[in-house]
Amino acid sequence: MGWRIVGKRLGAVAGGLWVLTGCPSADSGVGTPGTASAGMAPGSTGAAESSTGFDTLAEGSGGGTTAAPTVEIGCGDMPAGALGAEYEHGFDVDPPDASGTWSVEGLPEGMAFSPFGGELSGIPTQEGSFEITVSLDGPDGTGEATCMLEVGAALTVDLSVLARPCLGPGDSVTDVLVGGDGSALTCATPSSNGAGTRPEAVTVHEETCEIEGTPTPEEWGTWVWITEVRQAGAVVHVPFCITQDTPPKDSFEVTMTRRGDVDALLEPLLGSFSAGEPLVFGGEGDPAFAVTGGCGGGACFYGFSFSAGASPFGGDCGQDSCIGLGPSAIITDDGGAPIGFSHELYAFGPPTPDGFVGRPFVMPWELTYCIADNDADCDGSESILANAGAHVHVSLLMMPE
Repeated sequence: MGWRIVGKRLGAVAGGLWVLTGCPSADSGVGTPGTASAGMAPGSTGAAESSTGFDTLAEGSGGGTTAAPTVEIGCGDMPAGALGAEYEHGFDVDPPDASGTWSVEGLPEGMAFSPFGGELSGIPTQEGSFEITVSLDGPDGTGEATCMLEVGAALTVDLSVLARPCLGPGDSVTDVLVGGDGSALTCATPSSNGAGTRPEAVTVHEETCEIEGTPTPEEWGTWVWITEVRQAGAVVHVPFCITQDTPPKDSFEVTMTRRGDVDALLEPLLGSFSAGEPLVFGGEGDPAFAVTGGCGGGACFYGFSFSAGASPFGGDCGQDSCIGLGPSAIITDDGGAPIGFSHELYAFGPPTPDGFVGRPFVMPWELTYCIADNDADCDGSESILANAGAHVHVSLLMMPE
């Protein structure tokens, strides 16, 4: 190329002064490579003229390339997942405001990924260890990271570690939980079909899941209820229970025999069921109750009433559902004198609804007993309640097979 002339007119020099910069082409025939000037004073150099403050313009060309901008993608502290548990995680990016389109490869089934925000979400349905590749591509650069996602077993309950088939005061819910993602637990005790009941003064702490409070002296028996334990959206149903083992003063003596155990009154009644099969519990003399006291003068009249909480067994007796305490009979002593009465307990119902398949449920019973030496005091429910000599709470816990 030829010379390029850059500069401006200096008014103080006659004829003007121009500063020339650049390099002559090989065939220009003008001087040597470097800078040259016209109208310079003898002995002046191009370097000296740079003191005039004029900037020089550099030009050039070449075959080099410019590296594409990059962003750094980090896995962050990826939490573990579990089958059936909600999952959320966002990845680290530097610079933080980098924009573009995110993509991911290798996710387990049930998981989703946001191409705009770069967040993992969903409920995994596939267990195992998954190597996933996360990338970002946009005007701010590109980046990629390889991360490991662990998906463990679903949260389940194992009651075999307990002495009873329910969690009692002082027990920890973590002792009976298996699987899950290890995140925080919350507990609730809703009043719903099959949930059982608690004594009025007893609660379950929402965060510790521990039983708090005790039954009042008037509350005699064993209460079983279902506590919903939640972790990352997954729910398991855990039977909780508490017993008040001292009957009120002057109460009739009440015993229950279950599978040969004559001291079973304060233990939960335990039954089982299979999906799609009708519900059946009790009857044929097991469990059997004996109530003694209140008879006098060789005469003994008795009556009893009960209330049962809502459960899949149903309520009113019909073609496929019924609950009751019969049959009943007078109990006598060795001399043949009446001392009380006995009764059985039974329940049957239709197959459990789909919402109860695979989970326990409870049917609570409140039993009220009346015994008198005349036929009026225990005649009808109002008289039985008014002249009751014993109240006891019994809970039937049904476990899926």
